[in-house]
Amino acid sequence: MGLLSCHVAEHFQHSHTTMQKYFKRILLALSLAPFYNKFVFLPQEDMPIPVEISGNPKLFPHFEGALGAMDGTHIACCPSVEERQLA
Repeated sequence: MGLLSCHVAEHFQHSHTTMQKYFKRILLALSLAPFYNKFVFLPQEDMPIPVEISGNPKLFPHFEGALGAMDGTHIACCPSVEERQLA
């Protein structure tokens, strides 16, 4: 379960703005080529749905037919260079 950013800021005794700034830096570092290309592996279309999803009645109805969800895989979603400049 995730925490609200204000709770994280309070825990680390830093402002909300500071926490956001460093969160964005970490997110950017994890999405750039050196890290992304080495550690992120996309699923193949013919891969079966993982048992952790297909065997869970709380998850499967929502993820039936999904490619790479909640099983350690990653769905490619990368904004264009122009969109990145807006963030």
